[in-house]
Amino acid sequence: MKTKSIIIILVTLFTAKFGFSQNEIKGKIIDSQTKEPLSNVNVTVKETNSRTISDINGFFNLQTDKNTDSVTVSCIGYETKTVKYYDNIIIAIIPSEIQLNQVIVSANRYTEKRNNVPVAVSTLSPQQINEAKAVRLDELLNKINGIYMIDLGNEQHAMGGLRQPFNNYSNPVFLYLEDGIPIRPAGVFNHNALIEINMADIKSIEVIGGPSSAIYGSDAVGGAINFITKQPPLIPAATVSLQGNNLGYKRLDFNAGNTINKLGVNLSGYYANRRNGYREHSDFDKLALSLKANYRLSKKTTLKNSVAYINYKTDMTGGLDSTNFFGGDYSSLQTFTYRTVDALRVSSALKHMWSNNSNTSVTAYYRLNAVDQNPHYTQKLIDANDPSKEQSEIDNNEFYSIGSIIGHTQKLKFLNTKLTIGASTDYTLNDRYKQYILVDVNENGVKTGYTETDSIIRDYDVTLINSAIYAHMNISPVKKLNLSATVRYDMFSYDYQQTVEIPKFEGKVVFNKLIPKVGIVYNLKKNRGVYANYSVGFLPPNPDQLYRRAEANNELEPAVYYNTEAGGWFSFSNKFKIQVAAYIMNGVNEVVTIQNDFGENEYENAGKTRHKGIEYTIRYAPANNIILRFSAANTEHKYIEYTEIGQDYSGEIMEMAPTMIANAEITYKPEFLKGSRIGIEWQHLSEYYAEPPKLTGDRATYPGFDIFNIRFGYKIKSFETWLNIMNFTNELYATSAGVRYGAMDYRPGDPVKFNIGLAYNFTGNKK
Repeated sequence: MKTKSIIIILVTLFTAKFGFSQNEIKGKIIDSQTKEPLSNVNVTVKETNSRTISDINGFFNLQTDKNTDSVTVSCIGYETKTVKYYDNIIIAIIPSEIQLNQVIVSANRYTEKRNNVPVAVSTLSPQQINEAKAVRLDELLNKINGIYMIDLGNEQHAMGGLRQPFNNYSNPVFLYLEDGIPIRPAGVFNHNALIEINMADIKSIEVIGGPSSAIYGSDAVGGAINFITKQPPLIPAATVSLQGNNLGYKRLDFNAGNTINKLGVNLSGYYANRRNGYREHSDFDKLALSLKANYRLSKKTTLKNSVAYINYKTDMTGGLDSTNFFGGDYSSLQTFTYRTVDALRVSSALKHMWSNNSNTSVTAYYRLNAVDQNPHYTQKLIDANDPSKEQSEIDNNEFYSIGSIIGHTQKLKFLNTKLTIGASTDYTLNDRYKQYILVDVNENGVKTGYTETDSIIRDYDVTLINSAIYAHMNISPVKKLNLSATVRYDMFSYDYQQTVEIPKFEGKVVFNKLIPKVGIVYNLKKNRGVYANYSVGFLPPNPDQLYRRAEANNELEPAVYYNTEAGGWFSFSNKFKIQVAAYIMNGVNEVVTIQNDFGENEYENAGKTRHKGIEYTIRYAPANNIILRFSAANTEHKYIEYTEIGQDYSGEIMEMAPTMIANAEITYKPEFLKGSRIGIEWQHLSEYYAEPPKLTGDRATYPGFDIFNIRFGYKIKSFETWLNIMNFTNELYATSAGVRYGAMDYRPGDPVKFNIGLAYNFTGNKK
């Protein structure tokens, strides 16, 4: 009898242990647009209190004690969805039209809710990027408050705004990142660096306004722009598109990927060219390719590998004088100027989730880059009595670098603390060669050819080493309050050797700085909060500024920026959202670009500068199919203490510093024609000084402009077509204007442009 009782008890315990596990729900969560896996998505069963979240690979596994025929999934920034369940279901959820920017990855190097981050951050979502159908990055980035990216033709560009005047575009005050890795190493900045981005591989864009040096190091002074790229989809997906316009532009895009078992692969790229544009000598070609290969080592460990290659060549037309600009004469004085770029980036990132409260990542990367150019902007007259000859330069700049980023994040129960510690190192070899050439000029002023000379301007090698350690801590002593502090120690080393014999010199320069950032966030109610932060930006001069001529510019000092900022975000009834940031940033020893008597750029430390402004974005959806957006910034950039050649220009407004940049858009998606959309966009730039302060006479100005764009799109089943009419009022405007050689020089914006495209989207089914 005793034995029988024991058997009954064991059977009962066995049934109790395993009986409840008979109802197991497994599946995957993906983004409906990108088809990529989504982590931290809430999965619940209505009939029970059972719930779980998806892991880093989008997988979920849920045990229930009852049979169920449906599950509900919800995630910040996405629409909640309830679906009927079947074994190994794949659930695609739709991003919310209004509640954008709820989760970001750039502010602290890890995924974080917006309401925990005390910074000004703006995001362009995959849906916004897809609907823009942009052929240049400025058509995307100009939608963000405070940014005006200057189009210099054929994807050549300069960054304007973002808490800096346009005249600073050649200085390394902006940091460009791809998946958190700097596109270029510190010390080898190029204002055209975004040529090296594969636009077909961009999933989303995050912009952090103000100094982010405590997180990312130098260059992140005006802000950091992080391009988040496409990852392998969980199901088979592919897209191919063709587009072109009336100004000679043609482009082919493609994207294809899939995940089989533990391996996910994605290939994306595009080929674009221009022939016979409205400006002479304006042809270009670009090939961009990106390959991803991600391997799921386990449920908690992933290895992500990426290769990106860019091959680019363009003619360089130069600007126009006042007569040609206002007279509509777009002929070119150039016949041989060019710029070529070859860029290769390889990275591998290993991430392990020790638990829901602990993870470690290790990233290694390699860059190889070569920029060769025979630029128009270095041409200058040698002898005023002989206009048939001018002097110019051939410029070759190459580098290769290796680096690593290591980080660990740990959540602690004490005061709801999150701690991140990390280290990075970047080793770069940079070669620079510049040589004078003699340019032949005919009687009409056209540059017809050139002859190389024996005169070498620069021929140097420099080894750049940037090492850093950093720590970030976020605590929440009470439910609605978040406090954060970040500190980073950066060390830069430039080991310079010039091979030019007369004169010949070499030198080693070391810069180091302890960089802090502190912030506070207070969440008022759901989707409403205010924040404040204090941050420091640190910017050592780069080698090209230090070694500009035949001797080292030892007087250049590192620039330091002290930024104080306050802002907030407020949502009401899921229809109205506003985010705002007010800042004042004081620069000490800011490196400014001046033009000498020969029209050449030189660099000096301005004693003190001040940059202040207010940035704001308003989104309003009066109906489910209508969305209005208004993004703008009102700014002032001023020399506080600045003396040049014995003249005191303290208190003067800086050149190329408009007081207002604005971009507004209304999008309508008619219910009577599902899959269609129409958007109208307005871009505004206010008046600004076109030259630096001067002793006598009025400073030349550019009045700014207002241009309008219309975008139409229609999607039916697997096909999508669009028509973008850019500058549809055919406004005559300059993307930038400044004084050069004592006269106005204009970079003309495109006239009315009709860009038409057709795409085919394939999505496979996989259970």
